[in-house]
Amino acid sequence: MTQWALELRYKPYAGWSDQYISVLKRKVDQSIWRMIYHIQPTIGLLNDPNGELLKER
Repeated sequence: MTQWALELRYKPYAGWSDQYISVLKRKVDQSIWRMIYHIQPTIGLLNDPNGELLKER
C-alpha cells in the first residue's frame, strides 16, 4: 500500500506518469462506488458540482 506523504498527495496532475494515470483510471472504473448518473471527472476531484446548474434570476 502507498504511504501518502504530502509531496505525493498534492502532486500536480502534470507530474503524474501516463502509467500511473492509466492504472488509476482502471481502478476508478472498476470501483463499486463509481457514480453512473451524476457528473464526475474521469479521475481527480470536481470542485463545485452545483456550479454548472446555478440559474441566474
